[in-house]
Amino acid sequence: MLMDDTGLAWIFRGDDWTACADTLTATEYPEEFALSTYLDADAVEGACLAGFMPMSSRFTVPVGFPYGEPESSGENPSGQDGQIRTFYTPKLHQLRYLLKPQDMGITATTRRASRHFMISVNKAFAETLAACVETHGDGWLTPPLTKVFMELHAGRSKRQVHFVSIELWKDGVLVAGEIGYSSGASYASLSGFYRLSGAGTVQLAALAGILAESGFTIWDLGMPIPYKSRLGGCPFLRHQFLPRVREAYHQSPGQALNLAREAVPVCLPCACTLQGCG
Repeated sequence: MLMDDTGLAWIFRGDDWTACADTLTATEYPEEFALSTYLDADAVEGACLAGFMPMSSRFTVPVGFPYGEPESSGENPSGQDGQIRTFYTPKLHQLRYLLKPQDMGITATTRRASRHFMISVNKAFAETLAACVETHGDGWLTPPLTKVFMELHAGRSKRQVHFVSIELWKDGVLVAGEIGYSSGASYASLSGFYRLSGAGTVQLAALAGILAESGFTIWDLGMPIPYKSRLGGCPFLRHQFLPRVREAYHQSPGQALNLAREAVPVCLPCACTLQGCG
């Protein structure tokens, strides 16, 4: 790992992701993103296990720059000299919200609303991922990164990090969902969407119930957003959340749900999943 003239950390193929995260933490690295010279399934998995969250960004670089994934056109739309390239930019938050799934507060309104929905896991990963991109744009969910997510999801039973999707259905129509990843007894949310008012809240509540019932000890919610406090999440500084999530990565959750399994599970009534949560 090297620091460039702007103070950004560059991580190279062959670098130890955990050692990089530890160095950035020990030196109180003021940024939240690092730049990687490569983007593939191993880079994403390695970063996740070290405590980063996988993200990507586009930058304009000189023609012939040796790193980054080129855009299909290979041109800079601004007309300036250079090329737009996609870079893997794993995020090591200054502050991250963590939640014990069983501690999520669920209102009576949400419990009543849950009776009208079904929840599933890994039933429609591609559709859920596409809906997240459609909702939020491809600013960080770039095509090269989503391609790697698809690869990791397809091979999740052979990986230490399992990329999964959570889907909420009403009358057979996908109305909310999210993509995330699990390792050991930790689950991390990456991106979500909803197409029906209130559906996103029901999806989160149902997921909390699934995680609690399955023995997950940490729900990694990522960056600070007000609703995460309302869910019951607690903020942790970098030096605080890293040991917590890494410890959970080496724990085994219960056997009620195996997020890594290849078989597509049937849809479950949402109301059935809420019993393990507050």
